[in-house]
Amino acid sequence: MIKVRKIQSENFHNIHLFKKLNNFLLNIKYKWRKIMNIKRINLIVNTLIKNKQTTLNQLSLICDVSVKTIQNDIADFNDEMKRKKFKTRIVSKSRIGIKFEMFSSEEIKELFMNDETSLAYLNKHNEKLEISFDLLRNKYTKIEDLSHDYLLSRSKVSEYIQEIKEEFSKYDIHLKNKPHYGLQVVSEENKIREYIYKKLVLLDYVIQKNLLKVNEGEFTELNERIVVLIKNYKLSMTDEIIEQLFLYVHIMTIRLKKHCFAENVNIEIDKSSIEYTFANKVVKEISVFFDQSIPDTEIVWIYKFILGKVRVEKTENNSIELQKVADLVEQILNIIKTKYRFDFSDDITLYTSLVLHLSVLIKRAKTNEYSINPVKDEIKRGYPLPYDMAVETALYLNKVLGTELNEDEISYIAVYLHLALERSKRKPVYKKN
Repeated sequence: MIKVRKIQSENFHNIHLFKKLNNFLLNIKYKWRKIMNIKRINLIVNTLIKNKQTTLNQLSLICDVSVKTIQNDIADFNDEMKRKKFKTRIVSKSRIGIKFEMFSSEEIKELFMNDETSLAYLNKHNEKLEISFDLLRNKYTKIEDLSHDYLLSRSKVSEYIQEIKEEFSKYDIHLKNKPHYGLQVVSEENKIREYIYKKLVLLDYVIQKNLLKVNEGEFTELNERIVVLIKNYKLSMTDEIIEQLFLYVHIMTIRLKKHCFAENVNIEIDKSSIEYTFANKVVKEISVFFDQSIPDTEIVWIYKFILGKVRVEKTENNSIELQKVADLVEQILNIIKTKYRFDFSDDITLYTSLVLHLSVLIKRAKTNEYSINPVKDEIKRGYPLPYDMAVETALYLNKVLGTELNEDEISYIAVYLHLALERSKRKPVYKKN
């Protein structure tokens, strides 16, 4: 009996220690999760303040986490606001997305300013990304200087540098260490600009400005001048494309200030086109604005971006091109009818949408300057049938046009097909037996 009691006592003691250890680990895990949540919630709140509304998928892309994690973050945010007896809430509305149900800037300020972690994060959004931009901005950069500027240990900076090297290599950008000088970026100018653009395009415009180190006055005035040019040339662009054009121009201007010029691009250029005329005018406007001579390679750089992303008034030549595209669309609808047994030949909305979309997509495909779709993953997960139809469409276009459409472009086509399927539910489309 004595031995049994002793064993039970030891087991009880071990269980007690285990519980204490487990609670300790859970407490650490909770604190770490809280730190991560504060950072992401800050991004979520800033995105909603700027855009008024967004989607779970867009937030997951911006924060680089899963949609489920974003849902948990929003729930944590609402719980915290409720605990503090604040009225501000984030809600999810059908067909609208994520938005503020109630909003108070004072409450938001108090939430973040009372947390030391969030305050530190507001001052440094992403140390690694900021360091990468410093490396691109300077001719030479010493690790000691980065350690001093960011208040980081040398080992932490070295760790960031290694990760940045791996990220740079994806864009064929390389870091070389020159003794007594520091780290130097070695690459083609166009590849450096591509990296900057891809890293910034999905970020908040405030973060964009901070990373680019652009002057607030220049940023606003240059954007206004571009808008005036768009109106003068009667061009039709989506809001997303206009914002991306702003970013493209500002990347160009900061690189020009460093006397870094775009290289020649091996693409077919139509100097009589409205796109080239507009790109030429944009570059001249920048040249006058900064009182700086700019080479023609910069015109091509802007031309390459806007090609296939603007719409202009119809002309005779344009009508001929549209007829060729219309023939492609008829073939696409036949493929869908044969493989998926859906006949959309009477859906005028789908027909017109695809003709207009493909007419500019073909131009983008010629230069591989494809559009970026921030909700690509959401479309792939949420609409598997239309996305599969879009993949089949892309395979046909790749074969006929000699292109290689990426997932962003495929997801845009899937949206039109999804809408067509939704219309078919209200008005039955003939399904081939």
